[in-house]
Amino acid sequence: MGETNAGHRTLLVEIGELGPYHFIVDTGASHSAIALPIAQAAGYLPELGEENTVQALDAVFTADVFPLRDVSVNGLDIGDIESVVLPSEDDASLEVVGFFATNALGSDRYRLNFADGELMLNPRAPRYRDAYYSSTRGLIFAEGRVSDRLTPVRVMIDTGSPRSFINAALFNLVPGRASTIEFHARGVGQGDPSRTRTMTIRSLRIGGVCFDNADTLLADLEIFDSLGWADEPAIILGMDLLSRTRMTVDLPSGIVELSPSTRHTRCRYGRVQLRGAVPVGMP
Repeated sequence: MGETNAGHRTLLVEIGELGPYHFIVDTGASHSAIALPIAQAAGYLPELGEENTVQALDAVFTADVFPLRDVSVNGLDIGDIESVVLPSEDDASLEVVGFFATNALGSDRYRLNFADGELMLNPRAPRYRDAYYSSTRGLIFAEGRVSDRLTPVRVMIDTGSPRSFINAALFNLVPGRASTIEFHARGVGQGDPSRTRTMTIRSLRIGGVCFDNADTLLADLEIFDSLGWADEPAIILGMDLLSRTRMTVDLPSGIVELSPSTRHTRCRYGRVQLRGAVPVGMP
């Protein structure tokens, strides 16, 4: 996998005779997506599009569905992929032109080793149920613990986010030193940067991974409300923390294993297994 300046992991994608283009591997996207200019080059006609509802970090929006035909990833043919079209004025200025959702990588089972930048198709099955892939949401959820607190932390694993975000409930659970900064969630919305507070969470454990010091941003993101997590401690685990992990995803079973890829994220204690962190009614 490649890497953007912001820390996203990318793949080289060809669409028929077009490309190659850089697409972000995005476990936080409910749908694969492509920028408007590239979609138009591939035959997209707005007047023929069918709309679908898309969940992003900072918004829920509708976008036209457009199937990508004869797609290959890093030279491997994976067939057709359903995507949605995102607005963009000029493809020449885009570092990446699309997003690959969790279920669009051409294999029912795969491993993402973020530290080494490797994507492995058809690895061994996950040994631990550290997280869960929701076929309804198209997202990956886990459960975490902070220090010796018994209160569970809801976790969404989002490789499309360069930073990790927490909600107010988690911010209040682990009070400590914080500072105020400006940030932009870099989601679908194009609003002005927001002012927020930073928080260093000590002893954050998720699956088989332990972060002695996890630097996060407090953010009132729409995704927390959408998942019903507004009043529960929750974190969007972004690439700043995921870069020291490896993740094995088995789509048919929904089982996801999250393990350390460096000695700095190895745990001295047992794994934090997923139990009740999946939102109610979510298969």
